[in-house]
Amino acid sequence: KKAQISSIIQVSIVILLFCILTYRSLVTSLIILVPLALGALITFATMGFGQIGLFIYTVPVASLGMGLGVDYALYITSRLREELEKANLNLYQAYQQALTTSGKSVFYTALSIAIGVSILLVSPLRFQAILGGMVAVVIIVNMLGALFLLPILLRWQFK
Repeated sequence: KKAQISSIIQVSIVILLFCILTYRSLVTSLIILVPLALGALITFATMGFGQIGLFIYTVPVASLGMGLGVDYALYITSRLREELEKANLNLYQAYQQALTTSGKSVFYTALSIAIGVSILLVSPLRFQAILGGMVAVVIIVNMLGALFLLPILLRWQFK
């Protein structure tokens, strides 16, 4: 448990630093961490629901999910910022354009990865089946967080 918490904190710090460097905003960077933290929390809830313990092969899944999930948040955030820089777009139009373009990419990318790792669910090796299911869950949760929660949170930042 201590190693898992330490791993999540370390990944969060690295993501925060890179987001600060990218966006030059602590608030935006912290907002990006919210859906990722929620994804990690839901991953642990899924593990509890499925009675999956913390083993050597389950420990890195939440950290891996955060690392993969941050891509989706970066795509949406960057596209939204680009749209807001256009002089004639209001916040609603910028959101609509950003989610219409990058949102589709995020959705299809996450879906293809989740389907790909879901194939492992039919593996006769328990390790692969658990890993495939958990990675699929964390990818889908992070995608949903980037598409639905992140734009709502970023609204406070970009008003």
